[in-house]
Amino acid sequence: MFSDHSTKLLLVAAIAIAVPTGTYAKPNSYLGEHSAFSSDPVETAKREAERAKRKKERKMRREERRRKRLIEKNNRLN
Repeated sequence: MFSDHSTKLLLVAAIAIAVPTGTYAKPNSYLGEHSAFSSDPVETAKREAERAKRKKERKMRREERRRKRLIEKNNRLN
């Protein structure tokens, strides 16, 4: 009734439909696998220090760009 190719195609389609979506879960999706959370106070302090350092660097770069813009603006007006 069906050709060999169409039978295989129907079988693959039936399996794809029948498989529950839970089996398609991402690998390493269980809680805490790649989480940055750590209850260790030393790790927490280190992470917060790195974050504060990056925040300060961003602020400095922002201020530097602002200062350069103001200098250029004043030079154009003169």
